[in-house]
Formats: sequence, structure tokens, C-alpha cells
Amino acid sequence: MAGGKAGMVWGYEGMYGNVTSTVDTVVTEDNLAWGRFPMGPANDSLLIHGWGYSIPTASKKREQAREVLKFLGHYDQLRFVALQNVMPGLKSLFEDVEVVAQIPILSLANPSWAEITEGAQFRYPIVNHRQVSQLWSMFDQLGEMILSGERNVDEAFQWAQDEYTIIRLAYQKAATKVIRFRW
Repeated sequence: MAGGKAGMVWGYEGMYGNVTSTVDTVVTEDNLAWGRFPMGPANDSLLIHGWGYSIPTASKKREQAREVLKFLGHYDQLRFVALQNVMPGLKSLFEDVEVVAQIPILSLANPSWAEITEGAQFRYPIVNHRQVSQLWSMFDQLGEMILSGERNVDEAFQWAQDEYTIIRLAYQKAATKVIRFRW
């Protein structure tokens, strides 16, 4: 895609809007295609990333927390969240006319979003550290740089290496502090 050439990019559904709205991009809804990852004979599984809720084991207000989770997990609430341009957590919302209008990737055909995610399992939750957010931000910026032509692939790769080094060093420094406090 950089320099007007063909390309294949791995991404999540949120990239649909990012890719097609990047300034000066040649990628449009008409020439952008989606599909499942190629699968081998030993594995045909797909993991879906999602944000989740939990009740801390140390919570002294578990019953109130359960009530909050019941509210957050209710169909009407999940639909409200999806209408804010967030991929729905319920397959029944994949074909909701108003939700599809907010999230264009749900209107894909051949394969449809339901077909792409068929048989998918939600991946296990990860602990979110500041460095995880920094990495996500780095990848967003990297894609934008390449798609807009702001930097060529080599320049973008060098920038990403430099950013990753900064993030990694900050993590190592934070981990060292934690280790010191444990003693």
C-alpha cells in the first residue's frame, strides 16, 4: 500500500475506518477486502480480542459489583455501546440495521463479518500496563505514517524500533523498582 503498491495488512476491525480515512490514502471501501487469516491443516481457530469486566477477589462489595455487571451485560446496554461505534459483543447485533450503519465492516459480504468470526473464541484477558497502551499507540501511529506516505517503510521501521526501545527501557526501569520494593 505504501507508494501505491499492493499490500496485505493484519489488523482488527477498528482499522477499517482508520485505513479508509487516512489523509491522502489510495485505499477505499471499494478496493479494501477482508478475510480470515489463512489456516493450516492442524489449526482453524480464531481468537477475538475484547475488553472485559471482572470482580476483584478482594472486593468487599461483590453483590453490588454483580449488579453493575448485569447492567453492563444487558442486551440494551450492549446495543447502546455498539451504537457508539464499538464492535458488538453479541453476534445478534451483527445484523442490527442501526449498528451496521455505525460500524461499516459489519456490512461486508463474501465473507461477511459473521463468517469471518465464525467459531471464534474470545482470547484470554491480559493485564494492561502503561507500556501496552504505548505499544498500541505506536502501532496506530506507524500505520498512519505508512498509509499517509508521511514516511517510507524504512523510515517508519526505524521510527518504530526507536519507539519500542524507549517503551522497553521504561518497562525495565519500572520492573527494577518493583523488584527493589519486594526485598
